[in-house]
Formats: sequence, structure tokens, C-alpha cells
Amino acid sequence: MAGLKLEKFAGIVPRAGNSLLQDNEAQKANNTKLYSGELQAWFAPGELNPKITSIAGVQAIYKYRNPAGDDLWLQWSTDVNAVPGPIYALAENPLYYTGSGTPKKTNTTLATTGSGTYPRSYLEMGVPTPTVAPSVAVAGGSGTAESRTYIYTYISLFGTIEEESAPSPASSIVSVLPGSTVTISGLPAAAPAGLYNITKVRIYRAVTGSASTVFLKVKDVNIGTTSTTDTVAAANLGGILDAEDNDPPPSDLQGLCAMANGILAGFRGNEIFFSKPNQPHAWPAQYALTVEFPVVGIIALGSSLVVGTQGNPFIISGSTPAAMSQEKLPIYEPCTSKRSMAGDEGGVLYASPNGVVKIAPGFAGLSSRSLFTRDEWQPYDPTTMLGAVLSGRYYLFCANVSENFQGALIFDRNESASPLTRSTFYTTAATVAVTDASLYVVEGGQVKKWEGSQYEFLPYEWLSKLFILPRPLNFGAGQIQADFGDIAVAQALQQQLEAIIAANQALFATTTNFQSTLAWTPPLGQGLIAGSILTPLGNYEIDDRYVNLTVFCEGRQVAVITVKSNTPFRLPSGFKSGQWAFQLNGNIPVRHLKVAETSKELAGI
Repeated sequence: MAGLKLEKFAGIVPRAGNSLLQDNEAQKANNTKLYSGELQAWFAPGELNPKITSIAGVQAIYKYRNPAGDDLWLQWSTDVNAVPGPIYALAENPLYYTGSGTPKKTNTTLATTGSGTYPRSYLEMGVPTPTVAPSVAVAGGSGTAESRTYIYTYISLFGTIEEESAPSPASSIVSVLPGSTVTISGLPAAAPAGLYNITKVRIYRAVTGSASTVFLKVKDVNIGTTSTTDTVAAANLGGILDAEDNDPPPSDLQGLCAMANGILAGFRGNEIFFSKPNQPHAWPAQYALTVEFPVVGIIALGSSLVVGTQGNPFIISGSTPAAMSQEKLPIYEPCTSKRSMAGDEGGVLYASPNGVVKIAPGFAGLSSRSLFTRDEWQPYDPTTMLGAVLSGRYYLFCANVSENFQGALIFDRNESASPLTRSTFYTTAATVAVTDASLYVVEGGQVKKWEGSQYEFLPYEWLSKLFILPRPLNFGAGQIQADFGDIAVAQALQQQLEAIIAANQALFATTTNFQSTLAWTPPLGQGLIAGSILTPLGNYEIDDRYVNLTVFCEGRQVAVITVKSNTPFRLPSGFKSGQWAFQLNGNIPVRHLKVAETSKELAGI
């Protein structure tokens, strides 16, 4: 046997035996970025500028951009789902969310009013329905009488957006002559308790006929006005009531998501609720659908809604909330974790007891079938998984107690040859920000950007398959082809950083005034008036670049070699083995690893 050449590095296939893997597949592939065929390390998550401190026990984060273009980081210690308002208001940026008590809404002003973590203030998502009918009395008039009835609604002011409640019960029917004055009394003396910002009452009247009753707007009065009059001629009435079914959402609504056509959806128990198009405060009860099993989570997929339940998944489709239809999918794959549900244009993914379920146009089933059996999957505890999808990669943060592993499974639909790797990075909260198409996570008490560091890495650990040879032999020579120039770059950067530190320390030793002034004349454009004369270090650290090779024979470690160049090197001699495995640890890109019995054979591979 001439030797082995490991290249086009691939990921893991847990369901396959260690010796039955393809030659480029791995028993272990942690923090391995394999999309070019090279073995590369992920950049570490990077701090934001300015730094964002995370709250204790954070479970949900959201990148909220205010009208000035500044980012505010909203955080919650509960499992929150937040979506922007379906009608974009440039000066307000309304945001609706569930999972933090009752359904809520906030905007730029509310989110920044008060103290503490964003969002600092909010309003309830819906507007309560008045429960008391108005009273009416008629005076004066002459001619042919008409029968009238009156109702009123609450008007909530959310920024500049008026949101209207469902109407009160109707008044008694009264007979009104032309020219009469109708006094409407019994209007609420105060807004109902709660964070609604109800500012007005809107009064409607209707002429009752044999066929139908249509309510038209009479006027608005300020909240607290308990009595008013109506002398408006029929020709001067306002628009038709369009809030008959503006029910507030259930107080325990969960899983808020945004569908097409300005429709929001949420769930409670085994019921799915829908808002009116472009009216996130209005959730007509008649729009609700019931599915067979308790709902775990929902994700929008175009004009459809994928529903993960404690039994079969469902797809609910429709362009209007009044005409939604549901389909029960014939797969027995319950959703084990609401927080595992995530999706993009390629479909919706979630964790089931058997693996990763994918629901997409033309496909519904286990997408991880070729990678896991239930036996390999269950130790990762799918009931606790947290998922996020970005650029076709499904990041599934989880823990495997049996392996003492806490991190993430990374499924990549773009890589058919290497769809699964792992990361040793773990987080309790993650979000994909649509404003910059980036993944954000929480680590070490801070919100960070995935792969946001320029010079720090998550070092890779790649363990080859177990090679069972036809006869025992000794691999005495090895060679790694890698970007060893990165080592010199890292050393130069480190020296530059150390030089800046030394120069600053020298200034500290000889200077008492560290503020720059006009008396100091730097090159044009390089001085900072009233700034510091110290050189900033930058918001980064520099990792050493390295690659280590560990050699195993029959499960026993026989060598650990730090490789610093593309030059061939010797491997331990004096023994032979028919079972070999090779592990690479480091952070510089590796193109291939070669091993052979002799240097001459090595050159021929």
C-alpha cells in the first residue's frame, strides 16, 4: 500500500460505522468550515460596536432598527416571537410580539421610553371591546320617522396609527324624526384598565330596515366624554363600520409570525388564529382554525403556514384569513421543540424524535434520514433544541450529555457531499436579522455576530474515518499542505499590536496630558481635536495560527505533531498496525494530509 491522501474534507455521518465512512468523511468534525473542500475553521463570534450586554437568562433577542438607522437590541428572558408591522411606518417602526405575557406591540418611542433593557415600554397588541351599550334619547323634529340604533368603538393611538376595537352592544332602537336631536349617553367615563392608549370613542348609527343594518360614522369624542348629541344629516355621515369583528388576540397567544398579504398568525392550544390583513390588532374569532393535536410551533412559508404539533404536521394555506384551508401531512413526525422551528425560502425545519423534519414544496419528511437513526439522534435531546436558518444552513444548538458535548449541529443544504458538521459554540438565544442577513447569538454575557471576529477562530477538530488496512504496516512519513503563511501574518499582527501597546505605555510614562490639542500638528486629516493621543488597540484579539496532527493506531494515540510548514515530516516508527485514524486540530486552512510508509512513497501520492 503506497499510503493515504486525505483531501476534499467532508463532515460526519453519525449513522455509519467509523470504518464504513467514505475516505474523506469524519468521525468528528467540530468547528469545521468545509465548503471549499479545504479544512477551515469558523471565525469566532465577534463583539458588536458598541458592546451589547445580554440580560441574565436571555432566551430571545431581536435586532430593531430605529428611523435614524441605529440598532437597538431587544431582549427577553422568555421565548418571544417578534415581527415588524405589516405596514411600514418610517417614523415609528412598529413591532408586534408574543411570548412575554400577553401579546404586545412597541415602536421606536415606546421601546426607548423609560429605563432598562429594550423594549422599555409597550402597549397591548389588541384593543378591548366595549361591553356596555350606549343610551339614547330623542327630542324634537317632525316628519316621517326612522328607526335608529347606536354603537361605539374604542380608538387606540399607537404612534400615529389609529387602531379600532370591535363595537359595543347596540343601543335600544329609537324612532327619530327629521330635525331631531339625539342624545347619546352612557359612554365610558374612562379608558379601560390596561396599556392600550385609548384616546377616543367613535360613534356610529344605523337605520334599521327589513333586510340589513349598516352602521355609519357619526363622530369621534375624546375618551371620558360620557354624553354627546347627534344632529348629523344622513348625507353627511362618515364611512361604514369596518370593525365589527376586530376582536383582540387571545391573551395567551403564542408563536407570532408574519404571513403574506399582511396577515399575522399565532396559536393557542390546538387553535390557529389569524389577524385581519394589515391590521395586527384585529383577530376575528371566526378566522380561527382547529387542528387535531396541540400546536408546538408555527412558521410562515410564503402564503402558507407550517404547523408543528404533538402529532402530525399541518399546512394551512390561503391568501385571505377568511378563506384558509388546512392539510394534515401523512408523516408521523411530532415537533419536539418550538424553538427548533426555523425556515427560509427553501422550506421549514424542525426537530422531531427521529431527526430533522423538512417541509417544503414537493417534500415533507425526515431530511436527516441519511445522517442519523433515532439511536444517534436522541442523545442530543431534541426537546431542548434551538434553531436558526441562514444562507441555507440550519444551526441547531443543542447538547449531547453522553458525549459531554454542548454546541450546534450545522446542516447545510448547499453541500450534498458534506451536509453535517458540528460546532462547539453554544447559545441560549439566536436571531437572524433581516436588515443585514446575519446571525446573532449570545455568548459570555454579550450579544455577538456569528463569525464577526476578524482574527479569532473556533479551532477545528477533524477526526478521519477508521482506516482498516489489508495488512499491518507503519506509516513513517507525513505531509500537510496548508496555508502556513497565515502563521506569519498572525505573528506580524501580534507584533504590531504589541508595538502599539509599548508606545502607549511609553506615553503614559512621560506624559500627563493625553488630550490632543491644536498645538500638536499631525499630518492633515490624522489628528483628533480634543481626542486622545494614545493609539487605539482596536476591538479584537489575535489568535495564534497552528495545525496539530494526532495519530491513532487501534484506538491508541501514538503521536501529536505540531506542523509549521508544507515540508514532509517523520512519524513514529518501531511498530505496525492495521487500524489507523488521523486527527487535525487548528485554525489554518488545510488542503490535504498525506501519510505513507516512506518519504519516497509519500512523494508519489
